[in-house]
Amino acid sequence: MTKCVLVTGASGHVGGALVADLARHGYSVRASVRNPDDESKTRELKKLGVEIVKADLFNMASLNAACKGMDGLFQVAAVYDMTPKNKSDAEKMIATGIEGMENALRAAASAGIKRVVLTSSCATITPVAKGAPDATEQSWIDDVSVPYIKEKTMGERHAWKVAKEMGLDMVSVLPGGVFGPGFNRSTPSTDVILSIAKGALKLGAPKINLLLVDVRDVAAVHRLAYEKGTPGGRYIALHSAPEIYDYVVAAKKHDPSIGLPLMKMPEFMTGMVPIINAITAKMFGFPQTYTRELHNSIKDREWRVDDSQTRSQLGFEPKYGLDETVKDTLEHLKKINAL
Repeated sequence: MTKCVLVTGASGHVGGALVADLARHGYSVRASVRNPDDESKTRELKKLGVEIVKADLFNMASLNAACKGMDGLFQVAAVYDMTPKNKSDAEKMIATGIEGMENALRAAASAGIKRVVLTSSCATITPVAKGAPDATEQSWIDDVSVPYIKEKTMGERHAWKVAKEMGLDMVSVLPGGVFGPGFNRSTPSTDVILSIAKGALKLGAPKINLLLVDVRDVAAVHRLAYEKGTPGGRYIALHSAPEIYDYVVAAKKHDPSIGLPLMKMPEFMTGMVPIINAITAKMFGFPQTYTRELHNSIKDREWRVDDSQTRSQLGFEPKYGLDETVKDTLEHLKKINAL
């Protein structure tokens, strides 16, 4: 594959790791951000020596300029928020994933870009009943009541329609919950580790699993999908699916001051978790990570996915497991003074 590529959303957690990975593997990278004058968003990108440009998903002129002369586009830019403050914020997030994404694809087609890699999410995959076979990249979720799930699911479905219409060679990458270092501010995924460190689960850990992948492995899957992916392919980026209790154990290994939960909550108590989470988040000052809408969307089911296609077609093997990923996330939370 040719080597001049544009990465949108380059100041974000995934975008920043992807720019670093591509640069390390010999790519000429153009990194787009909404505000290149914001030093907090560009400091790490400047250290990589990549080209930094201004682009906004709702400004076609900026997207056309950013795509000009590029061989590939990594469409990473999106809004990641599991608890939007109001309906307006939720609508803006969804519009970014659908309309903003379409603008990026149209700019890519206009510039003659050869391949597009779209960042989607495992949230687009349906949860499965306990004991049922793992879901695959073909198992689209049907409940999009959670705004973030709606953004990603409707956004990717629309992307495939636009790509077909425009004749674009596109693949998508579906990360699990993205942890690991390198974020400018905590994300809904790293908020899980932040809340654990602040004692959110002292009374008990719910029997809920959470798909785990390190951001550095996510970046590698994006690059491999660009290089080896089959047109139209969806590639899951994943390490494992630990239960929340396992995340606490991993955090305690690195920071002994973090207490283990007093119990593993029985399954019948899981429905109370959104209420407990909301109350304790306000009391102890950590982000809310598990809402009623999210609970209802996965009630009596769990996220388990089969990532064998990614491993076989792309030759991908994750390098970072639960312990190292949680350790590096904790250290980075301290580095940015979130802890």
